[in-house]
Amino acid sequence: MTLADLTRASTLGEHDFLGEQTNSEYSFSGETFAYLIETFGQEQTLEFYRSYTALPAADVRDQMPRFGGTFVAEAVFADLREQLTAEAVQKFFGMSLAELDAAVKAWLQR
Repeated sequence: MTLADLTRASTLGEHDFLGEQTNSEYSFSGETFAYLIETFGQEQTLEFYRSYTALPAADVRDQMPRFGGTFVAEAVFADLREQLTAEAVQKFFGMSLAELDAAVKAWLQR
């Protein structure tokens, strides 16, 4: 499980039809939030999350395919989620999404 994979999912547990990994995904997401607050502070972490509301709807709309149906639209949304998250992680925390993933996993092993 990686933050990039979780970022691409439209919901946690999205591909876990038997419900075997959903709890782990929620736990890892929560621990990532705890890591960000402990490492960067509550205000900076909340500003990171608030930054998603600054994305103009027109930017999302312009990236959506005109044809192809739900499957194609979901793939575009997954790419957009990963791109926006990677950019925000770099902007607010000065690291790549992969670096954040590694830092959280190291923090959990302490």
